[in-house]
Amino acid sequence: MRTKRTSQVSIFDPFAQHDIGRELAAMSAWLDAHPGVLDGVAKDLKLSSVKATGRRGMTAESVLRCALSMTTIIDGNRLLFDQII
Repeated sequence: MRTKRTSQVSIFDPFAQHDIGRELAAMSAWLDAHPGVLDGVAKDLKLSSVKATGRRGMTAESVLRCALSMTTIIDGNRLLFDQII
């Protein structure tokens, strides 16, 4: 069964002092204040057809934070690309 959350140092703790870093910090603070959002993420990640074998996967929180950070960075790169052209 997938764990929703683990207690560990977050990759979001040391934020860079630029626009994307500030966006990630704001998203992290919001996620910390609204842990109930993880219930929906965990439900979406749970597949009845998957057997519990091998190593446990990422926590629901890690999956959500990675998806948000990837989306933010990709959007930031798109904006930068548009400014260059």
